[in-house]
Amino acid sequence: FIQKPPEKIVHYLNNPNENPYVSIECIVNKNDAKVKWFKNNIEINPSRCDEEEKYEIISEGPIRCLLIHDVVLNDTGNYFCSVGNDFVKTEIAII
Repeated sequence: FIQKPPEKIVHYLNNPNENPYVSIECIVNKNDAKVKWFKNNIEINPSRCDEEEKYEIISEGPIRCLLIHDVVLNDTGNYFCSVGNDFVKTEIAII
């Protein structure tokens, strides 16, 4: 990782200034680096029907991003970004 994602993100549901999504971003040292995303140790795979509209994985050059759409309380949890054997945790709190 060149830039790791934040350790904690707090998102307020009833704040009109908040976006309807949460974004976790990191920067990797190789444009072709394979990044995997997990929520509470379960891999996020947007190609599965139940996750297709909920999660979006963006890969542009060295930037990797997980977008969580239509955020609800149930999206609270520990999210992990992994590159090979290196991983980073981001705790998301939905309030």
